[in-house]
Amino acid sequence: MRHDNHFVDEIASEVSSSYLFRTVSLERIDLNPYQPRKEFGDLEELIASVKEKGVLEPVILRPREGRFEVVAGERRVRAAREADLKEVPAVVMELEDDEALELALVENLQRKELTPFEEAFSLKTLNDSYGFSHEEIAKRLGKSRSSVTETIKIASLPPQVALLCQEQGIGSKSFLLELARLPGEKEMVEALQARLDPGQGATRDDLREKRKEVTEKPKRYVFRFSAPDRRFKLQLQFKEEKASREEVIAILEDLLLSLREGRETGL
Repeated sequence: MRHDNHFVDEIASEVSSSYLFRTVSLERIDLNPYQPRKEFGDLEELIASVKEKGVLEPVILRPREGRFEVVAGERRVRAAREADLKEVPAVVMELEDDEALELALVENLQRKELTPFEEAFSLKTLNDSYGFSHEEIAKRLGKSRSSVTETIKIASLPPQVALLCQEQGIGSKSFLLELARLPGEKEMVEALQARLDPGQGATRDDLREKRKEVTEKPKRYVFRFSAPDRRFKLQLQFKEEKASREEVIAILEDLLLSLREGRETGL
């Protein structure tokens, strides 16, 4: 675990807030009801580590009506309570509600321990609620823009489909991405049923074939660009009926990367 100032400085800079190091009694700490993370996994290993070494990395708290609310580090707080600790090291920051949520989202995403759904909805929240572009999110998290754009697609799954995936423990990011690319909820449910049937588990290739079957003659989105001097024209045809500006940019960036690396371009 990290316990140096650098990580805290990095997180604090996201919301331009000052902070104070101190130890805080666990009795005065409340969990965050708006925590973006919904699954905390098996804490046994962390509890054992806390019993042996204590909490090495400070949790991030904000003052709330004479008490403190967890902004980041809820797993450590839970483990410390299970280990019968009385207090934990903390960084206390004055944060508004929106700042606290933004910081919690960024901190969770940087840890790379979220489920595909938690990651997708966290990225979508940063994009929709805080106005960060896919490129800005990618830079903050050290990801590619195309990776951010693709992951956000998972958040577009219909609620019932997403719930079924979570209930059945389907956590394959690649499978969920292929599922999200299917044209409708009916096709998604059919693909899920095939996946859940022990005799015919759906693979990514199966889903790709399914998309081909149900979109035999689709209306496909076409992006066109003509150079001002008419030296060339560029046309990109998508498999989907619609494509966002961010998706077009991500595809163009992948194309440029392929050209630079000489992959499958004929150049």
